[in-house]
Formats: sequence, C-alpha cells, structure tokens
Amino acid sequence: MEFAELIEEIEAGESKTLELKEGLPAKGEKYAKTLIAFANSAGGKLIVGVRDSDRAIIGVRNAALVADTIANALDDLCEPQIAPRIRTIEINGVDLVIAEVQPGSATPIISRGSISPRGRTFASGQPRAEPTSIP
Repeated sequence: MEFAELIEEIEAGESKTLELKEGLPAKGEKYAKTLIAFANSAGGKLIVGVRDSDRAIIGVRNAALVADTIANALDDLCEPQIAPRIRTIEINGVDLVIAEVQPGSATPIISRGSISPRGRTFASGQPRAEPTSIP
C-alpha cells in the first residue's frame, strides 16, 4: 500500500473495515475482538497511532512493542488462530502500526466464547435473533 492510499483511507475515517486507535487499549480483548470481527466478515484493518476524533496522525512510541502486543493478544484470544499482517510504517516522521486481517476461511473465529462479526452482537456463541419483516 502506498502512503497516499493509506492517508486517503485514514482521512475517510472508520468504517466496517477500518478501525483507528490513538493507542492500544490496556485490555487486549478490545482490539482482538475488532480484528476477530474483521476476520468473521469482509476483513479489515486496525491502524494504531491515529486519533479517531480528527484523524490526526500522531504515531505510537515503540511500534515494535505495539505490533508484538497485538500479535500476542490474538494468539492468546483467538480460536481458531488468525494470522494478521502486522507492520509498522513511518508517516510524517511518526510510526503507525497496521494490523490487517483477511476474511477468515474457518469462520466463525471465536474469542472467549463469543462470536464477533462486525456490526452484530452475539453472546455465548449464539447469534442474536434477526428481526423479520412482514410483507
């Protein structure tokens, strides 16, 4: 991915396939569930080092540690395992960490007993009843 494409994506803001984080939440479950949800749907990216409110590229300290932390959380929390592409990239003199997952081939990917597709709520591995419409 070229810098220009990445900046365009960031400027467009969050979507069903893009999550922006200023930094990593203390609990790995938060970002792991986002990546699991991406794997259970169309795939997607988590970009760490971007402020969501104004999409400012602020970077992260110790990008290698952030990348390792993401990889370790996914190893610990995903079943079956997912293999994201995690990389660091320098933009405007600061480092971003990008974790990208493709749609999973062995879905559903599960985290601690719950299925996490993007945009839906599931509990205990059982899907929430979808509303039905009457013609």
